Amino acid sequence: MAGKNQAEGERKVWVAYLLWPTVVGHRWYLGKLSPVYTLTLGYFLIVWVADLFRIPGMVRECNSYLYQRAIAQGMAGNSGPGGRVSVKGTWPSSSPGGEACVPGESAPRGELSAGHMGLGGPPGTTPPAHRPPRQTNPLVIGVVVGIVVLIALITMMVSTGDDSKREETGKQTTTAAETKSEQKLSVTFTTPSGLTVNTPNATLEGVTEPGAQVTSFSFTYQLDEASYKAQCQTIDFRVLNKKPDAYMGKKYFATGQVVQIMESLGSTDIRLNVTQDQWGYWDDTIYVTYSGSVPAYEDSIIKVWGEIQGSYTYTSVAGWTITLPWVEARYIEVVQP
Repeated sequence: MAGKNQAEGERKVWVAYLLWPTVVGHRWYLGKLSPVYTLTLGYFLIVWVADLFRIPGMVRECNSYLYQRAIAQGMAGNSGPGGRVSVKGTWPSSSPGGEACVPGESAPRGELSAGHMGLGGPPGTTPPAHRPPRQTNPLVIGVVVGIVVLIALITMMVSTGDDSKREETGKQTTTAAETKSEQKLSVTFTTPSGLTVNTPNATLEGVTEPGAQVTSFSFTYQLDEASYKAQCQTIDFRVLNKKPDAYMGKKYFATGQVVQIMESLGSTDIRLNVTQDQWGYWDDTIYVTYSGSVPAYEDSIIKVWGEIQGSYTYTSVAGWTITLPWVEARYIEVVQP
């Protein structure tokens, strides 16, 4: 019966709203799902959002269509001669004159007919069947659901990557803060006067907080003047001149006569003869550099304490290339100006 069909197929507004979050579910329920809408995810979600406000009207339109289709199907199965329609069952509406359609009797004048219902065709013809709701291939729905799931997975992966970066940045920030809070440790070694330090390494012992970072460092002994001079040794010029680089860093002492002295920018360069013969003449030249000023002149007699730096090469005024043993002086004493 038409009334029964209409009741069974009626669409509910609350069901449509319940299916709306799925993007395609509410349109499938109301028979308005199209391939274009499906493949574009509701026209890129714009039409989908608009459907949120259009669902009540869409439900009324769908129910009206279903109701008219049920009436048309009932009329097609019960049409009589002369265009009159005999209806079996109860009709949901009465005639304009207030007379109800009686089962088994033809409808009186002014009652429902195919033409009155807008179902088309001249009297006596069978009403055309209405177009059924558009149905979407389940494969299309599966593809759309797969696309939605893929987009959701990609979004989750991107979100997880951002969380990892934020966590890493947080760790780096914490490390930087801990580094700033570290305290600097300063250690000073003092050698008593007159003692010689022969141990090249030293051991530091102490107590730190758990998890503290300790950075290793190197240090040098700073000897006082007396201790430093006591470690300097005299080396025969012939031995030193033969291979100056072999004595690199060795503490050295010499007494000699100044051949040439030059001061510039707070430093002094001296060519010094360090060997005196039996007649009092000085020979065997070394090159001495000193950080500071020296109150000496040519032919002055001085004493030098320092460290051997290998060899020093320079070009003379005559264009000769000259190489001499090189001593970096720590202390200089003028014996005879």
